[in-house]
Amino acid sequence: MSRKTLIARRVASALAGISLLLFATACGASVTKGTPPGGGGGGGGGTNYVPKATALKVCSLIDLAPLARSLHSTGYTFGPKDVPAGVGLEWNGPQCSAQFTLAPLGGTVMVPARLNAAVIAYPTAAEADQQFQDRVKKAADKEAGTATVTELPGEWTKGTIVVSRGHGDNALYALIRKDSYLVKISLQVSSDAAGKAKWPFTLNQTQATIASTAKAFYTSASAKLTA
Repeated sequence: MSRKTLIARRVASALAGISLLLFATACGASVTKGTPPGGGGGGGGGTNYVPKATALKVCSLIDLAPLARSLHSTGYTFGPKDVPAGVGLEWNGPQCSAQFTLAPLGGTVMVPARLNAAVIAYPTAAEADQQFQDRVKKAADKEAGTATVTELPGEWTKGTIVVSRGHGDNALYALIRKDSYLVKISLQVSSDAAGKAKWPFTLNQTQATIASTAKAFYTSASAKLTA
């Protein structure tokens, strides 16, 4: 085999590996991708915050201490870790990912509490509004018949908290839209009914903390985007 042929095969193999990684990442993205970070878009009004949003370090913008106290967490199993746009759960925005360590239920069963916070900007307000509606619907449909959707009032354009109670997964999803960007907090606590009865917290208590955390997170993110 010639040297040129060997190099060509190695390059092709590397490109195939990169393509597979990009495909796997895209499959893990939440809701619809929309316009890629920094991409163009049609009309719909609003300021394009995409360049500023993409550069944010989300973990520095959100205070997770109140939520940790509400969950009676003893620390973190993972994170908090900044995740760039195009990786993890979000295609269009940077994230902060963490897993809270909760006290074992009954001394043996460990309950994971996984958090993902993100700032997702779109080229137009119309696209951000469509994404807001799609995301709220998807969160509410996650556990059919068990989800409650509550308005989150504030100076922003729209705000909602969705709480879904399932057989194993219990999720709290806070979403705020201002102009052409979204601020999101997603918290998932996995536990069956027997374990849930032993929680040192309730979903209603945690919902109140998610609401106040989301408001403070929005204020910090908006200050960076509009500076």
